[in-house]
Amino acid sequence: MEYSQEQLNYFRLCYIAFDLVPVGLRQIFKNEWDFRYKATLIGEWKDTAQNGLDFYNNESKASHKKNARCLATIHNGDTAKWDCTCLFFAILYSDTVGTTLSPAVYKVVDDIRQVRNEIAHITEAKLTDADFQTSVDRLLNDFTSLGLAITEIQEIKNQTTFPTMEVENIKKEARNLQAELDLTKSTLQSTEAALVSLTQEISVELQSFCILPSRPPHDIIRRSHDIQRITSKMEELNSGSSGAVSTVYLSGNPGCGKSQLAREIGQQFFSEQTDNLIFAATINTESVETLADSYLTLGRHLGITEYALTSLESLKREKPIEAIQTLHRLILPKTSKFIKWLIIADNVIDLRVVRDLLPQTGSKEWGHGQVLITTQDSGTIPQNAPHTYHESLSKGMRRKEAVELLETVSQISEPAQAENVAELLDFQPLALAAAAYYVQTVVNSGSSNYDWKAYLQDISTYSQRKEAETVLASESSAYAKTTMAAVEMAIQRAVETDEVLLHTFSFLSLCANDDLPLETVLKFVKAQGKDHQEVLMKAKIVRSSLSLVHSEDGGERTYLRLHKVVHEALKRGEVFNLKSWRRDHTMAEAVKIFKVELDENDENYAFCKKLRPHCESVLKYMTSEFSSDESTFVARFTPFVDLDTVIDWLYTLASVCEKNSYIFFAKNVVDLACNLLGNKEDTSTGALTRKGRVLNMTGKVYNSLGEYNQAKEFHEKALMIRKKIFCEDHADVGESYNDLALVCSSLGKYNQAKELHVKALTIRKKIFGEDHADVATSYNDLAIVFNSLGENSQAKKLHEKALIINKKIFGEDHANVATSYNNLALVYSHLGEYKQAKELHEKALMIYKKIFGEDHADVATSYNNLALVYNHLGENSQAKELHEKALKIYKKIFGEDHANVATSYSNLALMYKRLGEFNQAKELYEKALIIRKQIFGEDHVYVETVRSQLALVNKHLGSSGARHAKAYCLIL
Repeated sequence: MEYSQEQLNYFRLCYIAFDLVPVGLRQIFKNEWDFRYKATLIGEWKDTAQNGLDFYNNESKASHKKNARCLATIHNGDTAKWDCTCLFFAILYSDTVGTTLSPAVYKVVDDIRQVRNEIAHITEAKLTDADFQTSVDRLLNDFTSLGLAITEIQEIKNQTTFPTMEVENIKKEARNLQAELDLTKSTLQSTEAALVSLTQEISVELQSFCILPSRPPHDIIRRSHDIQRITSKMEELNSGSSGAVSTVYLSGNPGCGKSQLAREIGQQFFSEQTDNLIFAATINTESVETLADSYLTLGRHLGITEYALTSLESLKREKPIEAIQTLHRLILPKTSKFIKWLIIADNVIDLRVVRDLLPQTGSKEWGHGQVLITTQDSGTIPQNAPHTYHESLSKGMRRKEAVELLETVSQISEPAQAENVAELLDFQPLALAAAAYYVQTVVNSGSSNYDWKAYLQDISTYSQRKEAETVLASESSAYAKTTMAAVEMAIQRAVETDEVLLHTFSFLSLCANDDLPLETVLKFVKAQGKDHQEVLMKAKIVRSSLSLVHSEDGGERTYLRLHKVVHEALKRGEVFNLKSWRRDHTMAEAVKIFKVELDENDENYAFCKKLRPHCESVLKYMTSEFSSDESTFVARFTPFVDLDTVIDWLYTLASVCEKNSYIFFAKNVVDLACNLLGNKEDTSTGALTRKGRVLNMTGKVYNSLGEYNQAKEFHEKALMIRKKIFCEDHADVGESYNDLALVCSSLGKYNQAKELHVKALTIRKKIFGEDHADVATSYNDLAIVFNSLGENSQAKKLHEKALIINKKIFGEDHANVATSYNNLALVYSHLGEYKQAKELHEKALMIYKKIFGEDHADVATSYNNLALVYNHLGENSQAKELHEKALKIYKKIFGEDHANVATSYSNLALMYKRLGEFNQAKELYEKALIIRKQIFGEDHVYVETVRSQLALVNKHLGSSGARHAKAYCLIL
């Protein structure tokens, strides 16, 4: 049967209307959906059942009843199964999209609907050329207006021939006959050429050769220690492989020196085998195509003829994997004739892509050789496989070699400054080389005085460092990319290909670049609701070349950290940008995780100390955009985390910081917590309990800062709330009495402090009995007041009770026990029993340092108090050294204007005075006086104490005693 032109017109238009139009409508629907919902929690349209359910739920009851058939289809979410009726309903008439559709889009889509309906209702399968052109032009205009592709419609409009399967089969048969003829001719020619090629190949004499990765333009520092260690492992592996191929993996982050270390290993391998037939060859594994090129080069060195290699060039362009497999067959007979060989597969991006294209581990067909693979893709390296060895180079160079590299390349010998630069750059070879090359370039360009100090000032920002690195990258084929560019690409690959790493890096981008417990990261990833086995999640994170992992606490806990450059790239947010709501969600989840971690590890000082900088970093992110606008803060985060959880986290964080002497940050935390409390109208018992807890912690922090009047005010507010809720006999009330008493002691109001401490002790003994930590605390704090009032025997008795309870509860190595030792030692000092005091202070100091490290207020206090004992024992030089240590710590923690700093100045001044160095003593007393006047006012006993000491010093110097400020002797 033959078809008329009018019938063909009809067939063509039907194809457009019923095949191409639905495709365009699906695209328009998705565009309109994403325009409305992509940036919301509903998200973009992905043809999922969840999308269909969201659409269905958005429709009104009236729509459910009226459009039940369409909605039943739409409910599945797969637009490929929607016909035009469903699509026109979804776009034009639905509550979800249609009610808010722009008039312009509505008009064009409705015109498409009309054209489609006109075609569907044609009574006879014929269409004149004029009607065909009119309908097609309408659809072309409509598609163009909507920004849809019109290529296929244009092709059908201009179509003049109508090929069928029968015609195609005839053409195919003709082509096959021609190809058979061409092949016969080619075979005759190839046979002759192959004979010539085979003769040439047989006559080739194999020779040793060496092809290594590109050498950088600067001097190389031989990493002797690393080379010796790796080559020893390679020799051990080679000896145990029984003639089979063995594989060595060198993994690590971008810039860790994998390629250059592989180059040095290859060079040593070749130089040590001068009398044997060997080869060392590098193959480029950036892609399958570059790998094929490398094998062609290897084939030439192995004596494969140009005829054979040339014939593979065209095959390589079309089918590179097939070309590589053919090259393997040609190369195998050659490699087996070599005594030893080493193939360096450099910079493998994806091991899964190239692994099967390399000499196979355990194979004996290739002869006795090794494959050395350098890669960032550490996650897919086989673990504990036979005939393999893996070493990570992520930690970079050894310190001595890093400094040597900087000095050699830059030609500037400043070991101390060079070491600072090496630490800043995490001892990463590429970053070190780039820095040294940059400095050398600047010096050679006329700035002869340029040095490492100037370099550190010039690269204070990420962008400046990135720009400095381009100098080396632009002048060396050995470094195709800068460290930063390579790191950014590596992060991008990781987050695009692995969901676990995406969540890991989104979390770490908010944290500080300090050790973070791996278990905390795993809890965050699991909280995202992804069904991953924990052991697999851990393996992915630990094996990532961008991660640095180590164990502490006797191997019980694993910690995770990133290289500085990786962390900086994540912080900048340019590598992978999270939507604003997703970033807010991530921050909220971080708050939940950190709150639980701090609550569960309240007494684990070391663990909480690890978490503190990360909490600080998250909090800075959360508050950086809002300054003092807490209402905006609340609005942004309450959709993801309730305000009570945030306040509880802030309370716990402040407690951790106060215990670990991060006082200024603790002040920021409690201030924010108090401001957020102002956004809550809740007056329930739970809300008031929370408020009392926060106000009391705020008082503790202000007391530690030496802002005693403000601290007193906060504690009084907390006490009032707690007594209102609980009446008198409650632990929270006891805590408020005790903490308010401590402030009164700081203000020198000892009788008032004594009264409050007695109330706290009475409540605590009534609730807890004798053997409880809070009771021991009350004994301790009350004893301090007795000591200050001169009632030393009573103080000694109470301190001994506190010590017995604390040791019974906590054992020896606990901060409370150290505090009891410290305070009991003070009593012994007041009683003149200095040897006993010295022994107890030394015990306290040892425990404090073991728990807190050096930079902690309690450690400084121990130094101060032990120094006072040495002073009484006449060991002035030792006392002076300890007072200097205490002063240094106090200033680091509190800054200059703090009572503890004033005390250290005063005590150190006393040492200088006794050593006859009156000028130094005067200067220190004057500093102490200024600080104490600022804190306590003009007419306070602490001020008068310093004035009298200053007057004595001035008398020795022959000058009048001018009035200045106050200080007091710190007693814990």
